[in-house]
Amino acid sequence: MPEAIFHRDNKIPLYHQVAMLLRTELSEGRFDIGAQIPTERELTERFAVSRITIRQAIDSLVQEGVLMRQQGRGTFVLAPPPRSTVTEFAGTLDVIETLGQSTDVRVLSTEYVPCPSRIAQDLRIETPQVHLLKVLRVRSSRGEPFEHLTNWVSPILSTQINPAELERRSLVSLLKERGVKVDAADQIVSATLTTPEVSEFLETPVGSPLLQGHRIYYAGGTPVMVLESLYRPDRYAYRVRLSAADPLLSEVWVSQTGQPRP
Repeated sequence: MPEAIFHRDNKIPLYHQVAMLLRTELSEGRFDIGAQIPTERELTERFAVSRITIRQAIDSLVQEGVLMRQQGRGTFVLAPPPRSTVTEFAGTLDVIETLGQSTDVRVLSTEYVPCPSRIAQDLRIETPQVHLLKVLRVRSSRGEPFEHLTNWVSPILSTQINPAELERRSLVSLLKERGVKVDAADQIVSATLTTPEVSEFLETPVGSPLLQGHRIYYAGGTPVMVLESLYRPDRYAYRVRLSAADPLLSEVWVSQTGQPRP
């Protein structure tokens, strides 16, 4: 019986859904390197999709360097998909600095723009039509982009940032040098879909699923910066370590930040 697992009415192209599933199976080691994967006909029957869809899915994995086609023989596993860049959240801001030092960042643009209402609320800005620094960047690991970042810096601090330094230094470290010590952050992680604006930079099709992070940085209780991040889930994983709040109440867990979790 075919596997009825795909959502044909959502915004993610059907071939990309197939490719993501095959990629997962490859990363889990279901096929050894050098092994032949099922034929297009077998995959068509398994997933109940057209042969064109299967061919497009395989093409995307071939372009990624995971699979290799051999004329007249079939398709073979060339290499396992690269492991995701894992960020372990341990309740401090040290991980932010570590991530910045171990990855490459490309600055796409820096400009002073009118503050959107959602950012004004985060930064507690009440003055209408205020301008602030907006920074667009892309973060890569081993030459592969995995994060699209949009930073909004408080108007009070925007003029203290030299855009030329942003490819070599994190905004947190630049603020620290200027006497602004970021000591806390609130973050929400959710899911979203790739838009045309970020598709090119993350090298992923429009409509593909992404992780979405919204982080507000504080210095002494005052919000100083907002970061909106988009992550490719096949290249990035977010890990949180939890510990039991009370050995006698094992169903109650807390993160390292001390916030109770059900």
